Amino acid sequence: MSCAPQKAVCCTPAADFVPDYAYVNVAGEICNRKSVIECAGGKAYVSFGGRMYSWNLRTLESTHLDVFKSGTVSSLCVYGDPALSVAVGSDGGMVKIYDSDLSIKSQVRLDNRRVSEMVFCESLLLVAVHKSIYVYDTVAEEVRARLDNVASIVGLGASHGMIFVCTRERVIKVWDMASFVQRDFVMLQGAVWRIRFLHSFLVIFYEDGRIVYHDLEKRCRIKASGGAAADEQEEGAHGAECSMDNEDLKQKIVQGFKEEVGGTGGTTACMEKRLRDVRCRDGKLYVLCSKRLFVLEHSAAGSCGERSLHVRDLFGAKNAFYRLDLIDDEVILLERENTIKIFNVKRETFRGIQYHESEIIGLDVLRSKARTCVFTLSRHRCICWEANKSKITKRLSIELEAATSSLSVLKGMVMVADKEGIKSFSAETGEMVFRKDLGSCKTVQCSGNLLAVSSGSVLWMYSLEGVSNVEKDGGKKEGAAHTAESLSELRKEEFADEISYVRISERGKLIGVALYDTRIYVYEFRTFGLRFTLYGHSLPVSFFDFSPDSKKLLSCGMDKLVKLWGLDFGECLKTFHENSRCLQFLNSDIFLCAAEGIRYYRKHALLKTFKTEQPLLVRLKNDMFVCSSFYSVSLYKMERYEMVQESESDESEACGLVKTVSICNTGQHDTFHTLLDKMHSCRRREVGEEFGKLCAKLYELVENIDLAELDKLLSTIDTHSVLLLADIMKTWDGKNLIVVSRLFMSLIRVHRGAVREHRAFFSVYETLLQRLKELRRIAHHNWDP
Repeated sequence: MSCAPQKAVCCTPAADFVPDYAYVNVAGEICNRKSVIECAGGKAYVSFGGRMYSWNLRTLESTHLDVFKSGTVSSLCVYGDPALSVAVGSDGGMVKIYDSDLSIKSQVRLDNRRVSEMVFCESLLLVAVHKSIYVYDTVAEEVRARLDNVASIVGLGASHGMIFVCTRERVIKVWDMASFVQRDFVMLQGAVWRIRFLHSFLVIFYEDGRIVYHDLEKRCRIKASGGAAADEQEEGAHGAECSMDNEDLKQKIVQGFKEEVGGTGGTTACMEKRLRDVRCRDGKLYVLCSKRLFVLEHSAAGSCGERSLHVRDLFGAKNAFYRLDLIDDEVILLERENTIKIFNVKRETFRGIQYHESEIIGLDVLRSKARTCVFTLSRHRCICWEANKSKITKRLSIELEAATSSLSVLKGMVMVADKEGIKSFSAETGEMVFRKDLGSCKTVQCSGNLLAVSSGSVLWMYSLEGVSNVEKDGGKKEGAAHTAESLSELRKEEFADEISYVRISERGKLIGVALYDTRIYVYEFRTFGLRFTLYGHSLPVSFFDFSPDSKKLLSCGMDKLVKLWGLDFGECLKTFHENSRCLQFLNSDIFLCAAEGIRYYRKHALLKTFKTEQPLLVRLKNDMFVCSSFYSVSLYKMERYEMVQESESDESEACGLVKTVSICNTGQHDTFHTLLDKMHSCRRREVGEEFGKLCAKLYELVENIDLAELDKLLSTIDTHSVLLLADIMKTWDGKNLIVVSRLFMSLIRVHRGAVREHRAFFSVYETLLQRLKELRRIAHHNWDP
């Protein structure tokens, strides 16, 4: 996994400059396994998390709307053409109704549980939530009725002035649309998967694959293709059955399919696949079964008033689909790999909308006078996005044959590491510039004209000679095209263990190499002289970054820890409990960390958390930063030139800024850290008596430290020492309450995150609270006349 190291420091005249960023746009999302789709008016409405995308199926352009800031879209329903109404339901019981321009018309919270299904019936919207059906009037914007005692709803529909509700209890309940009085109650012969309405038919899809038709008007029989009638249904539910799993009925369907298109092998196996989705259009049922789409058609009524059923296979697909909808002569299918496929029924041709089909593993930014480009890399595709002030759009796509592992930008070129070596592509056209076969490479990292490549336990260091073949603003090209010979090999080193990550500092003075032995080795780039060996992670390091002045290093590992290192002495300055895969410095004091959201730190304080789904990689570039999730890339722009303290909200969590401090009493500082180191050693060696003596010495030291100086001392310790202090304070039960409380409050101010997450501090808090209550009781008793 990689983010390229090329970065620029945000130019600021003041040392205390703290920029603030705001979300701008997201791109790359199409669908996931939880997406739902509805089509109308030449558009496909597709949900993705809490957002809804509106795709123009002719131009394949999209606009998106952040419908729910907390929660996800669980149901969509579209009504009317061309005067569209789009209803969007959430997993929190909220329903919002939009027009065709995605302007909100009305909204209502019906419940606090998931909206499972919605159906428009003219101006009424039927909403299924848990065990109730809400009838919402979209014109009057009020709930007309609530139908209760409907357990585990699996199907909802309206036809012929009646409301049909199917439940997992194998029951269909029928209500009158005008009076909302229950009219009928029908028991079924198995668990139901879906119900649909096709003209005068109620079509029931069972979980075992059977499809049963009930004629709501004439209750006539439907014969399966081939002339054989289906089995008898229960009394009062006249219909016919065609089964996807029952051998006798299945063979009749298969025979009809063979007669229609002349098919031979493999049809039976396809019919046995689990049903994925079903839609009704123009008197036909479109049934999606994993990798195949079947159309069930009804012929005209015969002389005896009977109809016959025909099954036709439209296409077989390479990948599995899980949702479909129809518009005009096209079938819109959602594919599992973040793809929309559009199948033209008449032409029998496919077209599609594709971005990344697998996880994004590389991210970098290239900024020029003409444009700002963001490059994302997945296993077999590299996409170039163009970012401006208001949005981020796809510019070009590079298809890659070999499985890739890393990406970086070098002098107007995109460098990609894969199983064959490294490849260079033009950032303007996407054409390959050159390749160098080095075997299976894990990491490629660039800084200026320097390049580092790792493969197994081998490290190559290169320098790029000549001028990059980049188009200038006038359209002319300057310099000669680079070739593999343009890379001048500076050094080749082999290590005792496999390399997990490599990075070059911004000015090319230092290079860091992380091995699977959990250590980071920092070398001088030119001489390759070892400066420091940084050890403290318990599992291999997956990513690290140098500060712009090369005086600090920030690392994250598989042990779910983030460590801040000083490169003056090679010491660990701070440990954060963050499960991060990528991080980056803005300057020596400010950095971003992709963990549970994008965490924005200054020194040791958390300033803000940007709420985003599954942030994997993050990349800072002057007045903007981008972050990637599994399929998508999000753009954030600088909103204010000073971070201001905000109240906690759904969108962000802001903490007070920590001012730059300096230790005044260096003697107390050294004594404090010496005692903590000795206590860590005693705990490892389980020497209880010596540990108790050290606790007493530490108490005497804390008792004599000034309050402001105590905050400064605590800001220099890591999380492990914070937890140690919690255990120490438990032993100070009989000590001065004011001294212990002062230390506890200082820990909360400086290490709020660690104090919140660990139960040991709750025990200390309860002890202090009880002692304070006892002190108040005694004081009240003494003053009581």
